[in-house]
Amino acid sequence: RVYPFTYEFFLRIAHAFPLITELTVLNNRVYNNTDENINQIKSIVEFHHLTFLTIHFQQDIYVEQFLVDTNTYLPNLINLTISYDNLATVTNNFTRHSTRHNCSKVEILKFTTCPITVHSKEFYLHFPCLELTR
Repeated sequence: RVYPFTYEFFLRIAHAFPLITELTVLNNRVYNNTDENINQIKSIVEFHHLTFLTIHFQQDIYVEQFLVDTNTYLPNLINLTISYDNLATVTNNFTRHSTRHNCSKVEILKFTTCPITVHSKEFYLHFPCLELTR
């Protein structure tokens, strides 16, 4: 049986590799039970040096894990590669306050799926340093 990556897995990566600068999450399996310990109080996973993050074939759970600031702290994330649809969902169409901090320094945003070409004001508030590429 194969299980999804968990909070504890990413916490171990952060502790084992404190100077990590690039991380790619590749997981194309769909899991039904992704609410693992949802009400449990957890410490924030901190990636102080992570500048490049790529999330491919993901469910929203992985985008939640990395972009919600109560889950993960990404003070230096400047390059993000992600599915536009998952990004829009997790950020609640770029209005979710808890995702704003981890997106605020992103300069390069690459989409793994074709995004819309005209973005809302909220999109640019979420990514104030953005230099959009496809």
